[in-house]
Amino acid sequence: MSDTTEWFYSTSGEQSGPVSGAQLQQLALTGEINAETPVWTEGMENWLPAGQIENLLPEAAPGAGSQTLAANDPEYGAQATAEQDPWAEPENHRPSFPSLSISRASYSKFLWLNLYGPLIFTIIGCIFLFLIPSEADVEESPPAVPAINLNEETAADDLLDTEEAVETEEVDFGELLGLPDPSEEDLQPDPSQEQSVFLLGVMLVSLFIVFLLSICGWIYSLMLLHRAWRIVQPAGASTTPGKAVGFLFIPLFNLFWYFIAYAGLAENWNRAMDTFEETANAPRFNKTYFFGFAIMAIVFYPIGIIFYYFLFADICRGINYIANLQANGRRSLANLRRLY
Repeated sequence: MSDTTEWFYSTSGEQSGPVSGAQLQQLALTGEINAETPVWTEGMENWLPAGQIENLLPEAAPGAGSQTLAANDPEYGAQATAEQDPWAEPENHRPSFPSLSISRASYSKFLWLNLYGPLIFTIIGCIFLFLIPSEADVEESPPAVPAINLNEETAADDLLDTEEAVETEEVDFGELLGLPDPSEEDLQPDPSQEQSVFLLGVMLVSLFIVFLLSICGWIYSLMLLHRAWRIVQPAGASTTPGKAVGFLFIPLFNLFWYFIAYAGLAENWNRAMDTFEETANAPRFNKTYFFGFAIMAIVFYPIGIIFYYFLFADICRGINYIANLQANGRRSLANLRRLY
């Protein structure tokens, strides 16, 4: 018999476990269980007294020498059914949920990455966009028109004076053209232009943060979807977690795959929770949210986003229930190991 086999046992009408075969023998030595204690492991059709299973209890345990039956015997379950053992559980006994390493999900993180964060920085970017001054708000004075001498006689004199000034390198072409002398104030940068550049920079940074948050939120959503599909695998899921997430990247085909990855998840989850004993009270997924998102993602995506937030609230609740269930089971097993 494999040491990795996990056993469940029932005392005083209460089910306990899973425990290993070695721990079950320790319980027998301390008198907590005996040969008549009903036990069950995966592969058995019904519960059997521990004394009827070969090498399960130590020889020193009370009643260990009674008639035994090998766990790998093909008639193992058939004999128990034929004898209708009084310790047998009802035929509708559900199996135990397997041990999985599941991390908790944070719906608040999901909302901050997909809704609150992008919304806040979008508003900030729009505010700075409206603060950027337009061209109409900037007052610009038209350039001065240079004076033109239309008198032929004086124009000829001015031309002679200009030639003499060029020869002596004393000509001022700006003054000749009638342009005003540039002052230090004219050479200073325009404060309104500096303000516009600053506001535009802040707006672009805000939009870049919105883009980063949206990407991170999308990745986190796919991680939660993958985690939920991992949980339903022991119940015979219709697809694998890798396919459920990976096929969403295929253009056009992903429109069909929404019905598998999301709507199909609701059906697989509810069936899986009905399969196992420990998940009888686990939260169920609302199919309306999952099917609604799959349909509206094709028809009108903005409405599909509303279903998107609701369905991930269900996913986070379900993942956290299973994560807590697994954590409590590990703590119970650790406490049992410390006792012995």
